[in-house]
This record gives sequence, structure tokens and C-alpha cells, in this order.
Amino acid sequence: MRGLVIVVVSLAAGIDVSAAIAGMPEPPTPGPLPSAWVEHANDNLADGVLNNDDYRTGAFSGGGQWRSWVVAADASVLTHKRPFHGVPPGRSDEFTLTVGHTLVDDPPSERNLHGLVIAGVGMRVSGSLGGETLQSALHAGSGYDDVRLPYDRDRAADGLVYVLGREVLSFDPSASVSWAIPATVWGLAATAQGLATSGGEFQASLGLDLVVIGAQGSTWVGGRYQWNEGTQATPTAATVAAHEEGPWVVAGASVGPLPMPIGGYLRGGINPSTRAAMGSIGLTVHPRTYRSAGRALVEQSIGYYQGAVIGVQVRWSPRALDAAERWWLHHDAIIDYRFGGVPRDRWRGNQVLSDQILLGHSPSLNLMPAWPIRLMPYASGGLGVRTERVAVREASARFAEESATTGVFQMGFGLRLAFATRRASTVSRTLDHLRLGVGYDRWFPWRSHEISRGADRDRYLQVDGGFGGTLGWLMLW
Repeated sequence: MRGLVIVVVSLAAGIDVSAAIAGMPEPPTPGPLPSAWVEHANDNLADGVLNNDDYRTGAFSGGGQWRSWVVAADASVLTHKRPFHGVPPGRSDEFTLTVGHTLVDDPPSERNLHGLVIAGVGMRVSGSLGGETLQSALHAGSGYDDVRLPYDRDRAADGLVYVLGREVLSFDPSASVSWAIPATVWGLAATAQGLATSGGEFQASLGLDLVVIGAQGSTWVGGRYQWNEGTQATPTAATVAAHEEGPWVVAGASVGPLPMPIGGYLRGGINPSTRAAMGSIGLTVHPRTYRSAGRALVEQSIGYYQGAVIGVQVRWSPRALDAAERWWLHHDAIIDYRFGGVPRDRWRGNQVLSDQILLGHSPSLNLMPAWPIRLMPYASGGLGVRTERVAVREASARFAEESATTGVFQMGFGLRLAFATRRASTVSRTLDHLRLGVGYDRWFPWRSHEISRGADRDRYLQVDGGFGGTLGWLMLW
């Protein structure tokens, strides 16, 4: 159920760090490689319920392209908190650096087929590289418990070779679908990549995504299968490799190119067989798209809500709602996905985590339409599915771990702000795409769930609510 939730929402709202091989220059979006990109990945950025703050628990990566040369790097913090096939708990850091040459790099055009092939060399260093210090600092600043694990004694520096190939096949849109969904360019993206180190490690990945390609953004959802074979550099790296091997459900969304030469993206994935989860947020410089659709307006936003909840949302105006439009009243269909904690996490030694997806409707008032700053009070309502998991964070936890899923209705209200400077400068034209919002939401699960340990009883999946804020961009799809 949780995997299905992520697949459905990502098709329209988006959040693919997925099964990517560390240090490979895989394009962060379905378009061509940007001039540069940088991202932060963490296992709490993809899914609330599956987040265990373990294995590849965090990473910083990035890369750049100059003419036909591509450089990419990845620094990952690896941990395993529980014994695994006789391997005691431990940690290891991993740094991968690669330099490659593009053998095929089709430029943006109105063609329906675009290919990319990159081959290169590099190195991978494993051992104690400062990851524990960085993780402790991040946990101290965010309220998480400190993680103390011994470093593996093994340390290695291996050379590597890699090859990456991707083909994007796009289809022209049909206007008949615009009564319900945006009429834009759809396509398929097939990706294959492989890496081998001098230490005997072999990694490979095959993927197929359904992609939506807009003039100023994209969304994708699909699957990967990753193989991690051979001899890993450290025992912790071997444990992480086993955790990440197998099938992945992946999804993502991107913004850009905008009038300013910047963009951003969210990517995420889960492995349903091992319960691995990983997500990332990134920034691109000079992002590009293969096709120039620009046939529909879509707003994509990221939100942060009470309970340390992260959300992604998409708004669009289907033709089915045209009859209800007025100059002062606007109607959007919305898909909303949120994951994280809950506002009232009150149990000793436990943390309640949540995933929720909604499909709904949001009317908004269009106040001061001629002003350079537009205020848009809104209401929203939607139906969906909500999962909550009671996770154990301390040995003395009040309850044992368990989870439950139920239907949910959510309603909310708030204020959205848009800019309409209508000026010719690059900064002003970029600002006109920006959307800000604050609001309050309250959710009503169809039924709560009882949890108990002996005579001690309580309930979760209860009616609750919280405030939040959103940052979004209006884009041509």
C-alpha cells in the first residue's frame, strides 16, 4: 500500500534518487545534463513510514558538464545499526569521484527520440572520512538522537570505470485529455548504467520511467532494478549494498528552465523488498528540456508542516472545471503527498511517522488581479489514504512497533501569494513564477487504531491538524 501511495502521487506531484549508483553522472531530470547540479540526499526525504535513519543515511553529491566532459562526485554516510548476517553494527564513509566523456548527447529539439551515452573513469575511497562528525552535527540541530557506531577497520581506495546510457522517447499531446489532466508531452525514458572497481565491486542498474515533459518542468515515475555484486570495500558497505539491491519504485519532479538560469528538483524512491527509502532535493544551473511543450499551466510546490512533515503538491485547472470559473474565483484540482511525523508525538521512546496522499479540489479568490502582488485566499478538500507507523526509537519505548492504514478526508484553508510585476527584467520575470502560501489543514481518518502493551493502551490515526507553509512555481507544461 505504501509503495502504491508513492507511485500514484508522484505521477502528478512528484518527489528519483532511487537506485542511482553513487558517483555516476546520471541526469537529475529527464532532460539533457544541466551545466551543473548539486543535491542533498537523505532517507527521511522520500517516505515517512519507511524512514529508519540507517544504511545510506545521508549523502551530498553534484556534478558539472563542460563541452563533452562530465565530472560527478558523491559523499555518502553509511551505517548499519543492527547485526547483519554475522556483521556487527558499524559505519563507513564513501567518497566517489568520476570524470567522463559524452559519446552521444542529443541536443534539445522537437524530435521524438533523444539519446545520451557517457563513459568514464574515477576512484572510490571508503573508510573514516568525517561522516560521523557531520551526522552528529545535523542530528544535534534537528533534534534527532546522536548515532554512535564504531568505524569499520577496513579502508580502501579503488579505481573504477563506468558507462551510462539513456534514451528518451516522447509523444505529442492529445488535446482531448485536457478535460482532466494537463495536455503536454508524455514519454518513456530507458536508462542503463554499470560500474566496476579495481577492488572487485560491480554495480549495474536498469530503469524505465513514464515522463511528463514540460517547457519549464517535468515529472516522472517508474521502476529500477539494481544489482550490487562482487566484493565491497567495507563490511558496512556490503550491508548497504545488500539493502539497496533489487527493485525500486522511483519518482521525481523538476522546475526549470526559468527566466533565470536556475532550476530545482525533488527525487525519491523505495525498495519494496528491503524497505529501503531515499530521497533528495537539488539545484540545477542552466537546466534544459528536450521538448518545448508549453501548452498548460501547472503549479508545483513543496511544503513544510507541523510535526516535521514534508509535502509536495501539484495544482492544475482541468477543462472540466471551466464552467465554474469567474474572474474573481479560480478552481484547481490538486494532488497532495505528505510524509514525516505527526504534530502530537507524545509517547515515551516512540515516534509516530506518517504517509498521506490526497486527490482534491481547491477554490481560491482572485483578489486585486491588476496589482503586482496578488492575494488569493483559498479552501481545499480531498480524499485519500493515510498510513501511520509507531516506530521504536529507544529500548524503553512505551509500545512495540506497528503500523496501520485507513482512508482519510482532509480540509483546509489559507492564503496564497503571487507576483505579477509584468516587467521585462530577468529577475522580475522569474519572480512572476513564484507562489507562496500559508495555511491550516485538518485530517479526519476514517477510523483510529488501538495500540497496547499489557494494560497500557492508546490510539493513533486520530483526527488532528496543523499549520504549514508552501513554496511553489507556476510553470508552462
